[in-house]
Amino acid sequence: MLNRTILLLSLAGMILAIHLWIQHERNFDQGCWGLGESVTQGGALEGCRDPALKSASSIYGISTAALGYAFYFAIATLAFFKTILTLRFAKLCNDISDVLVGMGFICVLYLLFFQAFIAKAFCPLCLVSSAIIIALFAIKAIQWKRGGFVPVPDSAQVREVGCASGMVFGALGLLVAVLLFVDQIATRGLGQGLSARPSASAAHLKVEDWIKPETPVLGASSGVSVIGFLDPNCPHCKETYASMMRLSAQYHDKAGFYIIPRALWSYSMLQVQALELVKQNGKYFDMWRLQFEHGKKGGLRIDDLESIFRELGMDAKDLEQRLSAVLPTVTSDLNRAKAAGINSTPSIFIDGVAATNRGENALAELIEQAVANPKAKSKNPLTDGTPGG
Repeated sequence: MLNRTILLLSLAGMILAIHLWIQHERNFDQGCWGLGESVTQGGALEGCRDPALKSASSIYGISTAALGYAFYFAIATLAFFKTILTLRFAKLCNDISDVLVGMGFICVLYLLFFQAFIAKAFCPLCLVSSAIIIALFAIKAIQWKRGGFVPVPDSAQVREVGCASGMVFGALGLLVAVLLFVDQIATRGLGQGLSARPSASAAHLKVEDWIKPETPVLGASSGVSVIGFLDPNCPHCKETYASMMRLSAQYHDKAGFYIIPRALWSYSMLQVQALELVKQNGKYFDMWRLQFEHGKKGGLRIDDLESIFRELGMDAKDLEQRLSAVLPTVTSDLNRAKAAGINSTPSIFIDGVAATNRGENALAELIEQAVANPKAKSKNPLTDGTPGG
């Protein structure tokens, strides 16, 4: 009975790990469980996307969701083999399983400590996974208290193999259901590739609504328009910003690169106000860079922004009052972004068409295609070709 429970829990953990991996690849753009329409400001859906949790999302470059899947797969495999192997090998499987569950339990304790006291943010999917591992550890403890490994009697082996096979079959069916569920309600289908992160829910964007003569730009404003909607506290946005900077240097004579703030969280608003304030001072892109470099949990405060202004050689006097003066403009732009269906960041549009793969190589390929096929581009109101920002 205990072995059946171990197999059932580990199969459930495998499905949960796959779901966590998919949602992480989508930057949790529809909430931690993937059930919401989009992630906007505030609310309980921020935990999974919290920048403080980023350091726990991988170990030596390997996704913790992938490691979790490998762990559950190993436990499930060992539990299944315990029902069909000879006594000697069944006991070996049990011993290996004991070691793995013990190691998993230690990792869970650290993960819970990290979320509670270091990141001070919780990922519900991770918490459920932690609960499964704790349950596995409790079962192992009960098994040990009862005398340790108990082999499956020959008379019950057929029944146990049948139960185990049924559980595996049921888990496969549930996995297919989960994948279909994700494919149907997600901001993009699974057919677009798991390496492609989500863009905005709207497939197209009116370039002229967002690019004005005074809009800061890197590269050629008369070329292909590359518009990135970023939040200064979004970890994936930091990576996308770096990619856009490198691409702007590579395609400076073929494309114009624009970064538009799209605050996902209320604590990002002050930083967006600072970005609005420096738009016409030639420090706009430097402000983005320094905000990403100095980023901290819960966003930057007024004293942090004052330090950045001074670092840029700009006057920080009466900064709080000056930031308040541009709040109506920032709020208006935020509402326009929401109305346009831009509900997740980073969202990239090339000549008004959403880029569903934000990898740097993929973006470069899309820019090349837009350069080669100018008839497909949306109208760009800028024709002077003057770099700026």
